[in-house]
Formats: sequence, structure tokens, C-alpha cells
Amino acid sequence: MDDERSVSILLTPEGKALHSQALEVSGEIIGALGMTISEFDHLKTELRTLTDRVTADGNTAHS
Repeated sequence: MDDERSVSILLTPEGKALHSQALEVSGEIIGALGMTISEFDHLKTELRTLTDRVTADGNTAHS
């Protein structure tokens, strides 16, 4: 049985202001790591791929 329910979530103006602040913090962290934004984006992509592979149904760690 497929469940087609969905929920839409939007940021309030206050949430949007916090989002902008969070982006600034992210940039500072990336800089502190000595990475460019491009390098950090590549790392995130690789980590997501790794996570997907590890959590995939039927996947074993004995390869």
C-alpha cells in the first residue's frame, strides 16, 4: 500500500533570518577546515554516497 500523504513546511521570517546566520557559520567552518566550498561540496556528496551504500537494503559490509 502506497501512502501519498505529504506535508509542506515553510520557514517563518524569523526562521529565514536564522537560516542566513547559519549559512555564515557554515562558511566559517569550511574556512576553518582549510577547504574551498567546492571541496566541501564534493566531500558532502561523497559522504552521502557512502551513507546511501551503507544503509541500502540488503547491503553487507563484507565486500
